[in-house]
Amino acid sequence: MSSGNDAFIHIDLKPNNTVEQLLHKLSGSTPADYPKGLNLDRAQLAMVKAVTPKERYFAPTDLVNDTKHLRVPVTGLRPIEEAISTVGGIRTEDLTSAFALERFPHLFAIGEMVDWDAPTGGFLLQGCFAMGHHAARSIPATPSSPSTTVEN
Repeated sequence: MSSGNDAFIHIDLKPNNTVEQLLHKLSGSTPADYPKGLNLDRAQLAMVKAVTPKERYFAPTDLVNDTKHLRVPVTGLRPIEEAISTVGGIRTEDLTSAFALERFPHLFAIGEMVDWDAPTGGFLLQGCFAMGHHAARSIPATPSSPSTTVEN
């Protein structure tokens, strides 16, 4: 029974494809081939199966719509004692001193995108804010974009 305050996380598992493109990929496929046709990895497939009723999974149009607009219900919150920051992400060796990716100099990575460890809470937030501030100050203004100013 719904309380009217149900919360969902909405995820587009295939943001680079339209519904029509995905339906075309499934044309002529059997349900057993749908994950491969949609190029769903194991984690994506597990999420779809966890929240998609069986009858929708076997109907191509419904499966594609659920893949583009996956609704994951939020059923509750965990205690603050269990809140953690996970280790992993982009290696710091792959970043410039301004937190731009070495291979993609106009793409910046900060906070938990980077493989660094910090205590959860204020320390982690402050680290993210400081990295963002530093990265923003490092972005040069270009003739094709307005001048960027970061105020302290």
